[in-house]
Amino acid sequence: MKKSLLSNFFKGAAVFGFTLFSLNSINAQVNVTVGNLGADPAVWIGYASFFENNGNFENGQELIYAGGSPWGVAEIKSELDAANNQIKLYPNYNAYNATDSFWSDGNGNGNKIFEGSTFTERTDLAGQQLVFSGKTLSSTLLPEFKDTAFIKILDPANNYATEFVVTAALTAGENFTLSTGNFVIQPGRIVQYGFSVLGKNANPTQMTANGFTVVTADEPAMPESNNVTISASTTPLNGYANFFQLDGTTYAGGSPWAVADLKTVLNQGDGTIDLHPNFNAWNEGDTFWVQNGAGQKIFEGNTYVEDNTLINQDVTFSGHCISNSLAAGYTGIAFIKVLSGAPNYALVLNMHVPLVAGENFSIHVAPGDYANGAIFQYGYSVTGVNANPTQETALGYARVGAATAGVTDVEKNTFTMYPNPASNVLNFASENAIEGIQVYNVMGQKVIDTKPAQNNASVDVSGLTSGVYIVNTTINGKQSSARFIKQ
Repeated sequence: MKKSLLSNFFKGAAVFGFTLFSLNSINAQVNVTVGNLGADPAVWIGYASFFENNGNFENGQELIYAGGSPWGVAEIKSELDAANNQIKLYPNYNAYNATDSFWSDGNGNGNKIFEGSTFTERTDLAGQQLVFSGKTLSSTLLPEFKDTAFIKILDPANNYATEFVVTAALTAGENFTLSTGNFVIQPGRIVQYGFSVLGKNANPTQMTANGFTVVTADEPAMPESNNVTISASTTPLNGYANFFQLDGTTYAGGSPWAVADLKTVLNQGDGTIDLHPNFNAWNEGDTFWVQNGAGQKIFEGNTYVEDNTLINQDVTFSGHCISNSLAAGYTGIAFIKVLSGAPNYALVLNMHVPLVAGENFSIHVAPGDYANGAIFQYGYSVTGVNANPTQETALGYARVGAATAGVTDVEKNTFTMYPNPASNVLNFASENAIEGIQVYNVMGQKVIDTKPAQNNASVDVSGLTSGVYIVNTTINGKQSSARFIKQ
């Protein structure tokens, strides 16, 4: 399913360098689009990055950096049409040199993957939210060239490291809207917004055949939302287990797991789902799992849908917790997770809410709640010690189903906490004001207590010793708990 990118409102999930309990809020929204072409053509900058021609980058081949430098806008090749307030974006032809094996393969084709960027650069947006919008009037580019709109934030004091980047494909006839969202732009940062064309440096004789893209100004689009839910009949449902040592910190493994073995029970009659602690991993003959009649791993059993077409979309996952009899020590949650792609599959975003008996839940993510995600998952998990099957009745379960009427009108304490694990700063973002944040060590001692009263907060955890902590966050008068690992 290809969905129109009409509303890519981004709230970046990487914040750096905050002091103890520093609180962050967006001071103002700065809207920019394609403009100033006639009044100040110099406002548009060209930059070339080129990569080795080592494979088919369209199919995920990793790009190997070969160089980069400022490049004239006209040489990129981008054409600024001031009369019509348009920019024409072409593949690059300026770098082609039939006698230079660096740039030519000797057969009339380019020999580098060339990313030609045409953009505006600003340094006056500290503390602001930038929204970059426009419209793709037409595109005749061949499929082997990829054209995108982007926002990038660079730190010149750190070798121009990229702190934040969001992109949207340029599709003929469609608007695009990108935003820095809740990402806090720090003083001294360079903010770039504009366009790029990625593909082989091209032979000028192929200019007509390769085509071009035309972009122009437009107002920011309003977000669309994908409403998703899970029932017993949802297919396919996936199972995955992560397990940790009893200290709750040390990762011990993870693998796909049959949904039934997790143990998740699908009630086809009424569509509900029962989420139990895991009993399948109990093996008294295996000391990895059992010693002296006690489970030896903290088991996180995930039952979820994976739908990667939802990447860079506005998504609301809702449902209803009918009952929850899970015993103390076992936690049931609903979640939306976004992971990076191969090979690391790092967790980019983990938004979750507790399963509270008798209550609806609703988790909403906008595209900018994360950056550089590739895998989109939503579902449920139960976490606790792998359990003895003889204790199944005593340990209870959580039953979930479809949301009851009015779920979208009920304020929920949905929040994002990142990064996790963390070494120095733990960041929080919520759609509603965060009334309180308390951090407890495993002895139950409160080590941090702050009352942000804002939607975004950062807490300095650099002084904490390594280990597992419990974070209680109060939003809309309700408290949620999450585990945080201090590295």
